[in-house]
Amino acid sequence: MSRTIFGLLTVASLAAFAAAEDAKPATQLGQDIRVPANIGFSTNISMDHQSAGLVFDNLFTEEDRTVIGAAGALNQTLTQSKVFTVNIPYSTDQRSVSMHMDLRGYASVDAGAKVRLIACVGDATQVIDVSPVKDKVVKLKGTSKEALATAPAGETSGNFQSRIEFTVQTEAAKPVCPITLFLLTERSTDKPDVGGALLVIDSLDLEINKAAKAALKP
Repeated sequence: MSRTIFGLLTVASLAAFAAAEDAKPATQLGQDIRVPANIGFSTNISMDHQSAGLVFDNLFTEEDRTVIGAAGALNQTLTQSKVFTVNIPYSTDQRSVSMHMDLRGYASVDAGAKVRLIACVGDATQVIDVSPVKDKVVKLKGTSKEALATAPAGETSGNFQSRIEFTVQTEAAKPVCPITLFLLTERSTDKPDVGGALLVIDSLDLEINKAAKAALKP
C-alpha cells in the first residue's frame, strides 16, 4: 500500500515539475549585464526574469559656471559629453521581443546653458525630455540623490522620468539588448557670468511587455 502511495506521489511530483518547466516564459533577461568599468552601478533582476533595474553612482556630465572677466574669445560654446552603453543579455525563442524602459534622472540648468539627453535602445532613438515632471513626484533610487540634495539648484532644475517603448530583434545565438545614452551639457564662453549645467542619470528599469510573452535570461 505504501509503495503505491509513494508511486502516486512521485508521478504527481514529476507532473508538477514538468508543468512548472512549461510555464517558464519563452524569453528571459540575463544577469551578465555589462557596463563601462568607470561607471559604478548595481543591478536587480526580478525572480521571473521579466524585468531588470540598474542604479548608477556616477553617470553624469556637467559644466561649471563661468567667472566674471573670464569669458572666452573664440565664439564657441563649451561642451561636455558622455556616451554610455549597457548590454543586457536575454534568451528567447521568438524573432522579436517588445520591451519598455523607464529612465530617471536629474537636470539643473542656468540661463545661458543647455542639457540634452538622447537614448538609443532596440529600434527606438528618442530625445528625452529632461524638464522636471510637474504632475507627479519622481523619486531617485541611486546614491546621486544624496549628492544632489547639497548641490546648488539651477534656474531650472528637478527630477525627470521618461518611458521608451521599443522592439529588439533576435539576430544572434546569444542576443543582447544594447542601451546607449548620450549626455550633453553646454554653455557659452563669450558671455561673462554664464550659469552652469548638470545632467545626472540615476537609474533605469527595463521590462518585457506582457503581450510579448517573454522573460529575462536566468
